[in-house]
Amino acid sequence: ILLVAVAACRQPEVRTRFFRSETYEFNRAERAAIDRIANVTAAEVRRLLPGLPAQLELSVRPATDATPGSGRGPTVIEEFGGPL
Repeated sequence: ILLVAVAACRQPEVRTRFFRSETYEFNRAERAAIDRIANVTAAEVRRLLPGLPAQLELSVRPATDATPGSGRGPTVIEEFGGPL
């Protein structure tokens, strides 16, 4: 039980920033699901890329023009502001 408590208190590896559009705002369940997926993915990627910074940042923006499946579209950006 102690391990569960320690793991639950650990700071998330990914700081997720959610943006909203004029017509959409992510609800609590969507934000929780995205946070969970981002942190699980970060842990998996960290095994392959151990030099990653301790804290990662993910910006999530709603879009209607994203490609189904990949989510890619004209609004996809990387950390440094350039297109992917």
